[in-house]
Amino acid sequence: MEKDKTAIRPIKNLYRVTTFRLGDFYVVASSFDAAKEALESRLDKANYGFSDYRRITNIELVATETWSYADENKQYFHDNMTDLVVAR
Repeated sequence: MEKDKTAIRPIKNLYRVTTFRLGDFYVVASSFDAAKEALESRLDKANYGFSDYRRITNIELVATETWSYADENKQYFHDNMTDLVVAR
């Protein structure tokens, strides 16, 4: 069965997520909210550090994964941003 070329796969971004006292974590997610939720979930499930130390104080976009919509196998690179290359 041939893959549907009209389907747009989710773009992933690399975020640096800073916590109150646990430092920085790098998270690959599709949005700021998804990065926040993913890190909070992992830290809570592991019961890592004190709960107030897990509080997220900053989220910064570090790099973005971009693809040509005309040809999903061809990555498009920006001149003015850091691009994220994801091995599949």
